[in-house]
Amino acid sequence: MAHSASEVFGVYDGSAYIDFTVVDADNIQITNYDDTKSYTVNYMRQDKYNFTTNMNDVTVHYASSLKDSVDRNITQTNDLATENSILKRQMLEVLVRLDALEGGSN
Repeated sequence: MAHSASEVFGVYDGSAYIDFTVVDADNIQITNYDDTKSYTVNYMRQDKYNFTTNMNDVTVHYASSLKDSVDRNITQTNDLATENSILKRQMLEVLVRLDALEGGSN
């Protein structure tokens, strides 16, 4: 493995899970190992604190009720639909202008 592991979660050949045994922090043993295949290993780095950071500030908003949550989702969905409609119109205008610049052969 590229880095020492504190825990190995799985070894895969493509999407197929492969049986394995952890030998030590740097080595695993794969059952029926084939050196012509490429394996993927999911693991937690032993020195993870050198490669992560603590979150300093997280803002969270909770809806006061299920109804408020549903209403907010509906509003956001409607906003996205409106934004999508506006973008479609703008893209159509761009395509019309591009066609006019190219001589309007279509």
